[in-house]
Amino acid sequence: MKRMDKYDRIEREAFIERRRRAHHIALASLAVVRLPNADDGCRIWRALRRVEIQTHTIAIAYCNRGASDVEIRTVESMAHREVERILGHIPAGFTINWDPRGYTLKIDSEKAPIPDGMERDMGGYGILAPLIG
Repeated sequence: MKRMDKYDRIEREAFIERRRRAHHIALASLAVVRLPNADDGCRIWRALRRVEIQTHTIAIAYCNRGASDVEIRTVESMAHREVERILGHIPAGFTINWDPRGYTLKIDSEKAPIPDGMERDMGGYGILAPLIG
């Protein structure tokens, strides 16, 4: 395995930072008040990340023990309410993925365009609150 030297680490960190900034700007462009600013996008990402963690926790529980329909509907309702509060609306193509192997808050690329710079999964869905790095 090749050892990373200082230059490689600096390049990797810069690459990750560019991806994060591009994603934050994409999130800011989804908000009702369109302020294409990475700082606003970072605040949006942090809020969406909290919702992502909650929905992903239920997705894991659903897979492991089988969550009830009431639990699923409650979490879906909470997620929709929170996404609407954070962005000012529910984005076109918004969906919740219940497969615990991936992220839960997504935008379906077949139903709506994915903003430039937004992280995508292998299926082409836009991921609202990914961990980049």
